[in-house]
Amino acid sequence: MNKLVFIQTVFFLSMLLISCSAEKDIKPFSITSEKNVIVKPMPLKYLLSDTLEEIYLTQVATNDIYDRKTYESIAKNFPKIKEHFEWMEETYLLFSEDMKQELELLYGKRRKVNPWYLVDFVTNLYDEASFDEIMAYYRSISFFGKYSFMQGQTKESILKLFPYFYNNFFREYIEKNQSYYIELAQDMNRRIEDDPFDIITYMQKMSGINFSRKYKAVFYYGYRPIGAFGSVYEDFYISTIPPTVKEYSTLYSVPFHEFSHELFKTFTRATPFTDACKSKLEDKQFYDYWINKGLNNSYGTWSSWCEENLVEGFSKYLYFVRYGYMNQQPTYYYDMEFYEFLKNTDFHIRLSNKETTLERACIEFLTK
Repeated sequence: MNKLVFIQTVFFLSMLLISCSAEKDIKPFSITSEKNVIVKPMPLKYLLSDTLEEIYLTQVATNDIYDRKTYESIAKNFPKIKEHFEWMEETYLLFSEDMKQELELLYGKRRKVNPWYLVDFVTNLYDEASFDEIMAYYRSISFFGKYSFMQGQTKESILKLFPYFYNNFFREYIEKNQSYYIELAQDMNRRIEDDPFDIITYMQKMSGINFSRKYKAVFYYGYRPIGAFGSVYEDFYISTIPPTVKEYSTLYSVPFHEFSHELFKTFTRATPFTDACKSKLEDKQFYDYWINKGLNNSYGTWSSWCEENLVEGFSKYLYFVRYGYMNQQPTYYYDMEFYEFLKNTDFHIRLSNKETTLERACIEFLTK
C-alpha cells in the first residue's frame, strides 16, 4: 500500500473512532411530557453560545436593534432586562483583549459559521448536561459528519472562549438567576393546563400546509428580549421565548414565527417565490434597511430576507386570528404591512374556501 494512502486511511479511521466514542457518551435530548406544549428554562447547553452572541450584538455590533436605547425601552416594563444589559456591559468590559478577539471571530463579520449552528449543535445533549459534558461534545466535532464545517478556527474559538466565559462570569450569573426562570416556566405551564392549545394543528389549518410530522412544542425561556432560536429534534419543535413573556396571551408570539419557517420553506426556495423577491430589489428603502441594519449578515440572501419579513407578518396574523386583537410593534420592514395585507384580504377565510394559498398570497404581496 502506498505510504500516503496508508497514513490517510489510518487518520480517517482514528477520527471516526474518536467521533463514535464521543457519541456513545452522549445522553439524548429528553422531554417526557405528554402535553402538546411544555415550557422550560433555557438550559446551559443553549445559554452558553446564545448569551455570548447577545453580548457581541449589544456591546460590539450595537446596531439599531440591539442598542442601549432599545433595551432601556423594554426595561421600562421589565426591570430584569435592565439588570441583564448592565451585566453584559460589565462582563464585556472585563473580557481580556484576546477573548474579545475570540468573540469577534465567533460572532462578528469574520465568522466562519452562522451562530445558529453553535446552539443547534448541542440539541442532542440532554438538558441537564454539565458544562464539562457540553465542552466534551464541542470537542467531539470532527472532520466528518453534519457539523464538519465547524472545524478549524470556529472550534478553536469555542474551546478557548466558552470555558473562559463560563468560569469567570457566567456560572455565577446562572446560579443567581436560575430560580427566576424556573418560576416563569412553572407559572406558564400552569396556564397551559387551564387553556390547552394545539399550536401545530392551528398553524396547519391557518397556512393550508402540513408540518413534516406531528410535533410537540418545547419553549425555553432565555435571557434575551430580542432574537430567538428555533430548531427541530425528532418529534419536538423547539423555540426560545424571551423573559418578557409573562402573560399567557403572549406565549405563542415568538413560536408562531419560529415554527412558520418550516411551512414557508415548502415554497420559498422555488422559482416563483425567488422571482417575486427579485422584484422587491427595486424598493430602495427596503434594500437599504437590510444593509444599514446589518441584517444582510444574518439573512445572507435577498430571498431569505424577504422570507423573514413575510414569516413575521404571518406570525402576527396568526396571533390576531387566535386572540382577536394585535398589540405588537413592527419587527422588520414589511412585517406589519404583510400582516395588514393578510387581515384586509381575509386570508384564512379565502384559504378555507380554496380561493388562495399562502404561497400565492406571499407572491401577490411581493409583486403588488
